[in-house]
Amino acid sequence: MTLLKPQINLNPEVKCGFQISEKRKKIWKAELELLNKLDEICKRHGFRYWLDSGTLLGAVRHQGFIPWDDDLDVTMPRSDYDRLAAISVQEFRDPYAFQIIANDPYYPGIHAKIRLSGTTAILKSWLFTDINQGIFLDIFPLDGVPVDQGKCKKLFDDNAFLGRAIKSYYTYDHILSLNPRTIRLLRQRRKTAKKLIGSVNDYAIAFKKFEDNFREYPYDECQKVGSLLIGLPDRRMFILERSWYDKTVYLKFEGREYPCPGEYGKALEVLIGPDYMTPKQYPSDHGAVYFDPDRDYREYLPRLRADYSLPKRLFRALSCKFGSDGLSPLERELYAL
Repeated sequence: MTLLKPQINLNPEVKCGFQISEKRKKIWKAELELLNKLDEICKRHGFRYWLDSGTLLGAVRHQGFIPWDDDLDVTMPRSDYDRLAAISVQEFRDPYAFQIIANDPYYPGIHAKIRLSGTTAILKSWLFTDINQGIFLDIFPLDGVPVDQGKCKKLFDDNAFLGRAIKSYYTYDHILSLNPRTIRLLRQRRKTAKKLIGSVNDYAIAFKKFEDNFREYPYDECQKVGSLLIGLPDRRMFILERSWYDKTVYLKFEGREYPCPGEYGKALEVLIGPDYMTPKQYPSDHGAVYFDPDRDYREYLPRLRADYSLPKRLFRALSCKFGSDGLSPLERELYAL
């Protein structure tokens, strides 16, 4: 099946008082291509998925991207998520890449991404990690949650600890800093991760154990469900009613209709807050990203890594004291949206 390329107006414009650049729209176009690819595969195999978080809010409030957003999020019941992962190598061929630890063994993420090769979306904290860093779409599993609050808290707390260890194992934030306290904290975090997980060969095993802990409570057998991986980094539990997802509705998003939970308003109250219809500009959840929708991330990695040599980091620290933002010209160019 030939995938239809998304049609999006690339002209700069202002929405909700926010200036949307051509570059941001090109990023959106690449992300929509990934969403359409996922949509085509899920429809063909009968997998359930729904727009999630800021993407769901964008569909409800803007019928498309939130003007200041730069990514796409979807969620799937864990069983469908696992089935998608099992066929990912066959279904996602170049330029698409399905990114989980089984497919990309140095990947420091705890949920799946679909990447578009030939583009750039390098997370600053993953700058020294050798993985595909094209523009991405995030896929979060929707897990069953025990009704008993004690069991629910234990499930979350145990996995928050292991999940942070997995995320820290191949993350080199300490290389990007000169702050002694930050360096000590991040090195200690990696040391704890190495101790908990073991050798490089044990990394994939630890991730399977992490996921198996969630599989203990099947989505279709639970009254409560949760986008637990979204809240793990800052230890927030997003608990929802499974009945909100029993019916699927289709909402417009940038000219096409995509599946959303039937009770999307109730879901958004939990995920975003009761005033979700009031536009508010929040920073991106994934932190600083180097973006270029037109060039391959592999062209940038050597140059960006060179910008963090020790002499250049010292120069950055000194220049910051005199009012500079501490960014190299290349970083400033890639950050600009």
